Amino acid sequence: MVTYNRILWNAPFFINETKSGISKSNLAAQLEYLISVGVIEIVMPHSIVLPKYLDNVDILLRNRVVVVDQRYDVLRKAKAVLSPICEEFKLKFVFPEVFSYSMDQEYPQELVSAINHLIGFLYPFMLGIEYNLQIVGDVVELKKDVSIIRRFSKNSNVKAILSILQGFLSSYEVQSIETFEIRSNAPTRSIEFFDELVRDTTYRSISSEFHSIGYPSRYVESITRIRKLCTKMVEKQAFKGIFNFATKVISAVTKIPMPSADISDALKVKEYFPPILNREFSFEVQEQAMNDFR
Repeated sequence: MVTYNRILWNAPFFINETKSGISKSNLAAQLEYLISVGVIEIVMPHSIVLPKYLDNVDILLRNRVVVVDQRYDVLRKAKAVLSPICEEFKLKFVFPEVFSYSMDQEYPQELVSAINHLIGFLYPFMLGIEYNLQIVGDVVELKKDVSIIRRFSKNSNVKAILSILQGFLSSYEVQSIETFEIRSNAPTRSIEFFDELVRDTTYRSISSEFHSIGYPSRYVESITRIRKLCTKMVEKQAFKGIFNFATKVISAVTKIPMPSADISDALKVKEYFPPILNREFSFEVQEQAMNDFR
């Protein structure tokens, strides 16, 4: 079990529908698994269909969900940042409220793949900045994707934007963080147990320190506090025999970067740099949710 504070969750989910409405959704299974790994708040970007699906989720799960960007302000900003790239490579966003697009012509597969990854990352990244969230991504792969797009681009504005993104991504370092996890043979994994867990003062202190990882000036101090609090948590009588110590990998900005003013203005970054969980975490959640869904 990893202690996360507020995580942005925009992974795809699936539904079975009948004439009478939704019969079952693996969204509920995803939310349940996220709570089971210690997420206090699950933040989801607004969409037209999301309220319909959340209405069919158990209230204990739904109470952990926070919906953001309901007026699509951050979505519009993300599209504005990408507009020169869209213009050069003839991309068209399909719907104003959805971050999906179409291409008018064919390009080499490596370029298409790189653009897919970049577009899929930018909106969550800007949501993470706006709402102080942890997000899911792969910094190493994204650096490669930006380099590929720069190699194909012949537009100076596009190259400038990609340099800005490269500057931010280069500020991130992969870090191993000491935390704790639920033992595989733990006596309980019920939603009610995790609801009790997230009310625990020590647990909430750990989650608060994980949030502080997003501030480079607090990073070192927060890591030290997390280590001490995790020791206290594992040794707590109320949770005796439930937890083990563990090491988790996260990408974070450990030193305040010194980019040009244009970089900060373009993405509206001030102090908080979203910690980035590896994509394997997303795959793990989706795989477990699909197993439960079946």
